Amino acid sequence: MTTTTSTGLLPVRIPMRPDEWTETYLVALARAQGLRRPRANDVERLRTVLLRQQSSAVARPPLDAASSLDTPAEAPYGEEALPSWTVIARSAPLRYCPSCLIESRYFRSRWRLAGFHACTVHGCRLKSDLFEEAITTYMARRNRTSVVDADAARLLGGAVCCSADELRAIKMVWAPLETAAQTASTPEERHRAATLAGWSALLWSALDVVAFAHYQQILHQPTNGELARVSRFVKDFEVAAQPSMEGLLSLFSSFTENAHFRAAKRLIDALEARDVREGTALMAVPLRHLGERLAALAPEALIPRPVGGTALQGVRDHSICKAAFIDQLAAHGPRYQAVNRRFQRGQIPTTKLPCGSREFTLIEKSHAQRARRLMLSLIHANEFMVQHDIDTTTYEAIRHAALLKTGILRAYLYRQEITALVTRLELMCSPATDIQSPRWQVFCAATIGAVGGRPMFSDFIQAALQGRFQMFRDLSKQGLSAFSISADALSWAVERRRAIHCARAVQPTQGQGRLFCTHESEVIA
Repeated sequence: MTTTTSTGLLPVRIPMRPDEWTETYLVALARAQGLRRPRANDVERLRTVLLRQQSSAVARPPLDAASSLDTPAEAPYGEEALPSWTVIARSAPLRYCPSCLIESRYFRSRWRLAGFHACTVHGCRLKSDLFEEAITTYMARRNRTSVVDADAARLLGGAVCCSADELRAIKMVWAPLETAAQTASTPEERHRAATLAGWSALLWSALDVVAFAHYQQILHQPTNGELARVSRFVKDFEVAAQPSMEGLLSLFSSFTENAHFRAAKRLIDALEARDVREGTALMAVPLRHLGERLAALAPEALIPRPVGGTALQGVRDHSICKAAFIDQLAAHGPRYQAVNRRFQRGQIPTTKLPCGSREFTLIEKSHAQRARRLMLSLIHANEFMVQHDIDTTTYEAIRHAALLKTGILRAYLYRQEITALVTRLELMCSPATDIQSPRWQVFCAATIGAVGGRPMFSDFIQAALQGRFQMFRDLSKQGLSAFSISADALSWAVERRRAIHCARAVQPTQGQGRLFCTHESEVIA
């Protein structure tokens, strides 16, 4: 393709028609140079040429050099770009009104607006069954036709007309923009069209979020799609708002529920924070002033409340939300799994309370208190080892000796069982100051190894609990680490273990009982 002459101009120039989308204009310009099916690189080359030198035949502002396949289209009206949330991506399917495209074979910029779902002139919903290889990523697929191959019958096939309610809502929001875009020729008119586009996008978004809050959160009635939701809200509340400051304020004044005010305020706050960074056409819209006027209409409705606070107000006296219950327990990781397992098994009865698109799980406070007592009675193994100053080997030996049972999870122990074991040992102990000989800590890895490992340590502890060995308690220590035995008692236990092992080696049937409980009258000091 010959893109430029020696003077940098294109061989063939075509004027840009009213409200024509820049991307499809570049494709049409490429076809005017002799290319029937332009590619994306041809469009980008033409964009570069037009950015370098604008043609006097194109009565539009300079093109945007930042356009790409993954970003929204550039500013269709005036020099202000529309916010990214109002314009669908350039690579998205081509949307069009069949009747408008038959009358004038070019794509309008307003069809790229996210909230623009139907043509206000013909009352027809926009279709999206065409593709342009140089623009969209949707190539030849089922039920999709190239723009150059589509005739009138193909364009009108499958077209759907709007209902009366849908057409009324569409015209109320988008008709002023459509009229202004078709007649805009001067910079002042294009600036007015850009302002209308910003107000129309804001009005449609406000209607959508408020309608969603009304039907989903208040009435619990799902609606089928954005257009159906907005048109139903406009009909039910007899909304007659125009895309302007006065129109939005009249819409806010017609709100009857606190949820309406909160939904609109969240939208205004989000757009204000976003569009200040983007610097789009909504910069001309006084969003801060609009938010202040909205807050002045119902200041009590905008007080922050927890999610589901209104729905839970009637059951707050006898029930608690499952999420709040888990937060109160500070149950994370394995503890959350333990609590959730009891919910799944039905050990903690629950009821369901729908609230809009969400569903809350409620627990009776009596059941919650029992579950709370259960979870508070557990202690993690790591915390237990720190409190009693023992290592992992000793902990495993204690578990093997069945001195302590694990809780509903392997890594947790019952606090009351630990207290009972310590109390039982204390009742059998003498103060550690009663002896002068060296002492060995009972619950430590050295003692476990000396008596022969975990199996024999179990018999050793059982014998000690039956009074076979005299134990002592160091009053300066706490927990299991405070208990000790004399070196003579440990030596006797070691010798007894060796003797029984020798007996088993000679005659395996002997010494099959407990190692340290052979003589009830024998007590080693």
